[in-house]
Amino acid sequence: MQTITIKNFGPIVEVIDLPINDFMVFIGPQASGKSTIAKAIYFFKWLREDIFKQIASDKSLEYSLKINYCIRIIKKAFFTYFTGYDLQDGKLEYKFSSKFWIIIQINKNQIAEIELSNELEGAIQDIRRKLIDFKNKSELIEKQRGESSINYSILRQDIGSQVDEILNNIFGKTQSNSYTPASRSFLSYIRPNNNDLDIPSFTYLETVSNAKVRFSRGIEHYLDLAGWYPPAMISLAKKLIGNVLGGDYRYDSADNTEKIVLKRGQKINLKLASSGQQEAIWIMLLTLEKLVSKSVGFSAVEEPEAHLYPEAQRDIVQLIALLANQNSNQVLITTHSPYILSAINNLMYAYQMGQTKPTETGSLIPSSLWLKPSDVSAYFVNNGTIKSIIDDELKLIKVESIDSASAIINEEYDKLFELEIK
Repeated sequence: MQTITIKNFGPIVEVIDLPINDFMVFIGPQASGKSTIAKAIYFFKWLREDIFKQIASDKSLEYSLKINYCIRIIKKAFFTYFTGYDLQDGKLEYKFSSKFWIIIQINKNQIAEIELSNELEGAIQDIRRKLIDFKNKSELIEKQRGESSINYSILRQDIGSQVDEILNNIFGKTQSNSYTPASRSFLSYIRPNNNDLDIPSFTYLETVSNAKVRFSRGIEHYLDLAGWYPPAMISLAKKLIGNVLGGDYRYDSADNTEKIVLKRGQKINLKLASSGQQEAIWIMLLTLEKLVSKSVGFSAVEEPEAHLYPEAQRDIVQLIALLANQNSNQVLITTHSPYILSAINNLMYAYQMGQTKPTETGSLIPSSLWLKPSDVSAYFVNNGTIKSIIDDELKLIKVESIDSASAIINEEYDKLFELEIK
């Protein structure tokens, strides 16, 4: 299992060591460090894509086989990703496996000292050598075009599969990573090329921009074009999306407008739709895309509950759980909502009940939504520290963690009532 160590990084003060489980949820007050943890984990997932892009775009590829080359590309990725952060004396350590790891230490002058395992540095250099080989052979094909039987597309596919094998060996088979930030409806008013965006927000807007056209004629048409998919799974996904959205989605490329088509046929510009619909729409559509494409990846979702009624919060959790249960996908959620925790708890409880009463349990909650307790980690984040809120005996999220906000409010009410009866 992959692990991350975070120390003195943003709001996180104490050393925290976290295993990267398949389903992770972080709850806590605002500005407590939930997003910092989520973005730190996503950074190391995103490195897979960034390392390849940096190497592939290196114009001096053949002359860069230097000792510091690997350190340099990791450092560039780090400061590109964490632009604007105050990182004095911070530390991140990520272990992809016992052989592949990265340690990033930031001193008081915000200078990064980076250490890689020998195996990781060797793997990165191996990718570079293969891309040099591809470059040289491509140039040979270009010179001998019409005379040579070498097929360029076969060469590209062959080298590509070799590079993918190396990347999979380092990062695992997580090729479709995504980060869905909070304030999604606000971000929709910003162009993806805005220089003030951080990497998670930029990649989110870029992903949504590319996906819009695929849903231009609605979810059903998208599914028709997508080809075969497990009908029961997608039927459940469509039901959950319909529950939250209250209709279908359309995109008009002619005037770049997004619309919600209500069940009675009325069309509403997405910017005029409810705030809950605006916040939830792309969580749901991007999740549906991953389900249909059978992709394997890591999905971080900030505050999926934003502006949603409790029942809709349950439905969006179930949709995310459906994704987590397919093809070894990993999911991370940050939240302020006790309803999100309760919905997750029900899915964990359903898994346990389903071991002895599968039919009865399945009639209440479909088995494709059940969450295996050992795959779930839940943490409370506050004052620069975190603590697990899983009850090890019950294998559920602790009830007191779910009800803590209600307990505080009820305590205030009790004190007011005591004043009345005195």
